[in-house]
Amino acid sequence: MATQNGNGNQESTQEAPEFLPPQGRVAGVPYDLRRPTVARAKARYWNAGDPHVFTPKTYGAGWDINFFWLAHPVRFMKRSRVSV
Repeated sequence: MATQNGNGNQESTQEAPEFLPPQGRVAGVPYDLRRPTVARAKARYWNAGDPHVFTPKTYGAGWDINFFWLAHPVRFMKRSRVSV
């Protein structure tokens, strides 16, 4: 929305968005409404660098499972013990 100030110049005023941003949290639940990509799906479903078993969903609301830690439970236990 643009309005004119006293100098005759137009100023834009920012209004709060009336929609949810493409990613975030609602009541503690993560959501991601961006178009899914192969890279993001791979980072959520099989990621040794992410210490979390449950990761935010690639698309939608809720959590996905990082299957790397289910396939390598010994590594997960060693990593958990070191970080504590």
